[in-house]
Amino acid sequence: MLKISTIERGEEAVRIRIDGQISGEGVKLLRETCTGHLDEGLKLSVDLQNVSFVDRDGVAALQNLQRHKVEFLNAPLFVTEQLRELKS
Repeated sequence: MLKISTIERGEEAVRIRIDGQISGEGVKLLRETCTGHLDEGLKLSVDLQNVSFVDRDGVAALQNLQRHKVEFLNAPLFVTEQLRELKS
């Protein structure tokens, strides 16, 4: 289960929080939500503090967001390590 909440939204930037697991249908929801904000030309920050699991597709989605200059906040160590491992 994945929950995405908008924490802060301004004219130029938006910050969202992810709660739960980035897997399955949650990956699609994450992609759609983030793409929508980026397509509006907003700077996007994603708070990952409450993420409990990320599957392979979820890691790929997060890596794609990194390439689009999305800022990750409060990422748990296991998320940081997964992103680092796949870059190597």
